[in-house]
Order: sequence, then C-alpha cells, then structure tokens
Amino acid sequence: MANFEDLSDDILYLILHCFHDQRLSALHSFRLVSKQLSAFADSVLYRVVVLEDQGEKREQATYRFIERLLDPTDILRSHVRSLHVKSFYGDDQSACMNVQLLAACLRSIEKLHAFSWGSEIPLPDDLLHALHRHHPDAQLCLSSRQFDQAALASSQLHRLSVSIPCFDLINPVSVAPFEQLRQILTNDSNIRRLSMDVHIDAEAHALPQGTYAARSTPDTIQLRLEPTDRLPSLEELVIKPHTYYFAREHCTRLYQCMDWTKLKRLKLGTSNSVAFLLTFTGKLPHLEHLDFSFHFKPEAYSPYFDRDRLVSCCDFMTSLNMLTVLIVRCDAIDLSNIFWHLLATTHGKRLQQLSLRSCFDALEAPSYRLSIRGFLTAFQNLTRLEVDFPTWNGPCYNFQGTPYSLYSVPPLSRNSPYVYESHTAKRAVTLSIHQQTRTLRNSATMGFLCRPTRNLCQRIPASSIQSASLQHPILALGTPFGALLRKRHISLSSYQQGGV
Repeated sequence: MANFEDLSDDILYLILHCFHDQRLSALHSFRLVSKQLSAFADSVLYRVVVLEDQGEKREQATYRFIERLLDPTDILRSHVRSLHVKSFYGDDQSACMNVQLLAACLRSIEKLHAFSWGSEIPLPDDLLHALHRHHPDAQLCLSSRQFDQAALASSQLHRLSVSIPCFDLINPVSVAPFEQLRQILTNDSNIRRLSMDVHIDAEAHALPQGTYAARSTPDTIQLRLEPTDRLPSLEELVIKPHTYYFAREHCTRLYQCMDWTKLKRLKLGTSNSVAFLLTFTGKLPHLEHLDFSFHFKPEAYSPYFDRDRLVSCCDFMTSLNMLTVLIVRCDAIDLSNIFWHLLATTHGKRLQQLSLRSCFDALEAPSYRLSIRGFLTAFQNLTRLEVDFPTWNGPCYNFQGTPYSLYSVPPLSRNSPYVYESHTAKRAVTLSIHQQTRTLRNSATMGFLCRPTRNLCQRIPASSIQSASLQHPILALGTPFGALLRKRHISLSSYQQGGV
C-alpha cells in the first residue's frame, strides 16, 4: 500500500500547497513521521533563513542559525537556498552577529541561490567578496536608502529596492538622487527587479542639482531619462511614491528606453497613473501581477482620477492577456462604471487572486455603489480573495473621539461561484478578511461589526473554504464567531496584529 514515503518531493509539494494556513504545523507533523519526510520538511522549513539584529527573540534565533551554519556536522547548510540579512547595525552595535561570522556563513552554505541585504549600512566588502567567490551564480538583492557603489556595480545584482531622499515629498528641491539612480540603471546593469520609493530627508536640499538637460517639469518626483538611455529588461517594477509624476512625455520615454515584453509584475503607487496606462496599452504581453491605485476624492497633496479617466483605462485592462493577480487600491468603487464591468468580463475566468484595498494608508473604508456581491460572482476561478477595508475614519473626528463612519465587508451572494459551486470544493480556497478598528467602547458596536461576517460564515458550506485567515481583534478563537467556524469545520487562524 502506498504511503507518504513512496511519494516524490514534487507530489509532497502539491500536498503541502493544499494546507495553506496549516503549512507550518503540517511540516512539523511531517518531521515526526519518518526520516525521509523529516528531511523533506527541513528542506522546506530552512530554505529561506532570515537573520535579524532586532528584538531578543529574533537575536536568539539568529545566533542559533549562525551556530548551526558554522557547524560542519549540521545538515542545515545543505538546505539553505536564500539567506536574508534583514537588519544589521555593524560589528560594534550588533548583539548576535558580525561581518566575520556572516562571511563564514556564506562560505559554509553549499548551494545558495539568493543573498538579500536589507541593512541601512553598506554591504561590507568581505561579504561581497565571499558571495562572488563561493556563490558566483547567486542573485544579490539590495534594499537600502544609500547608493552603495561597490554592491551596485556587482554583476550578480538582481534586485534593487531603493528609497530616494527628498526634502519635500510633494515639491522636492533636488533631483540629484534620481540622477544617480538613472546612471546606475543605464550602466549595463543586470537588475531584473526594481523598486523605487522616496523618504523625507532634511538634508536633501543640500544635495547638488541634477544634470537633466530639459527640465520641462522641474521639482517633481520622477526618474528623468535621456533619449539615448537604455534601461535593463525588468521582470518586476515597483514605483511606490504617491506623487510620482507620470507625464505623457515621461511615459513615452520610459517605453522607448526599455524592453517591456519581459515584465511580469507591476506596482504603481501613484494615485494618477492614467498617462502610464494609456501609453502601455497592449505593450505588456506577459504581465501576470498588477497592483495599482486610483483616488477619486480631490486632495491638495495628491492628483486624482475622475470618472472619464477611469473609463479611458479600460483598454489597458482588457489588453492584459496573462493577468492572474490583481490588487486594486481605491477610495471609491462605482460599479456602474464600465471599467468594473470590463474587468469582470475580461478577467473573470482568468484571475486567481483578487484584492480590494483602501488606497494609500487611508483610515476610511472605500465606499461602493451598487452590488459588490454581484461583481464578485464573475470571478469563478479565484483561489484567494482579499477584502482589506478599514472600518473607521480614525481614533477621533472633530476632536470628539467618536467615529463618523463605520463600514463592514458585505456578505457574498448565494450565487458566488467560488463559494458554492461544486468544482471549487476540489481545491483549497482561502478567504482573507481584514478589518482595522481603533477603539471599541461597547458590546453594541462589537455586535454590529460581527453580524455581517457571521452571516457570511453561515452561508459558507464546509466543503468550499478550508481555511479562513481573519485578522480582527474581535473575531478571535474564543468568540461565538470562532465557534461557528469550528462548527462548520473551517480552520481559523488566530488574530495577529498587522496587514493581510
């Protein structure tokens, strides 16, 4: 009779994928079955090792990881494929690691695929040398607010996440840091994943001015390009600044300076990306993951969409023939707009993950017009649905300390395919509902918040959704809602502070 030990690792990975929220506990259970399954579980558990120098528990875990990696009798070194140094403050200030130990870890790992450096200090030369010598094929991933010239010149640099210092995030005085980034990207770079952001720096005004010849739009947050520039062929592009200036001329130059046929993941944090979407309609044939924002309500600090501009973006959405993941961040959803209708009809049978979230860090939930339940029924092959709408405008309104608006996630329709149709029972579907609350003063408010989600749970048959990830301080394991989920044979993970 066949058992787990007779299955290949590929089959075990497929089985593990079905556990979703129980993935960690399932791996620990595998370790108790046999030596063969224990080796498989260890190879998954320790495939990515994160070293942190922040917090007592993280420091202890980091110390233990380093100790095991430097032990020649420990097989951990054969399992690690990605090593991530998330925080490091230097040899003098670090409590659990130093450059010498980190370099020794790099030398001890047998087959490293990626090395990530997320510290604010530049990547030490000893670590860069150890990476080049012992893992010449490994990908280097940098995340920093500084331009480390030695690391940026590495031929192994695969991913760059950089934050540009600006004296004023809305009307920056200096564009010199963007000029440095432009030079890095155009110097025969092997970067395939790029993330750009900005942060306030009081000393940024002292930086020298940029050398961009034709400054037709001065004092804007923008990567300024020359007609002769050539950017690397990116697979992922993230532009986080909310005030990034997508002028039509700038978008045209972006298209001319790069091969966009290889782009698979795109995130636009700006609230007005109309010019970008119009320019790149039909020009992103392999885009699979799209994360974009739009802002309807006019604000002094941010550009915003109007109804006609959203309609003008319909051609872009319908031109994405390989889209499987869509994240929409907004402050209002008007389902009478043809944009939403075309989104549902074009990608309803293709999307695997759909996320509706509030734009930026808004504290007020997006308002919606017409039936959002009917809109969701068009997406028949979802494996993950995320509804991340804050419920309160803030801890106080007009300085009175009481909320002026309270929203809750609507229950799904009885005709929702990914909840009720029998074919969805064959796969694990994760429903993720995230509601943020500030202060709950009485049980009446609690009951108001719980009723919509409780009604949602009552409509879900046990065979449809196998796990529910609910991050809500009220919807905890000990509440009647938690008991109802257990009665429906749905696994419920405990509440954790943070995003979905």
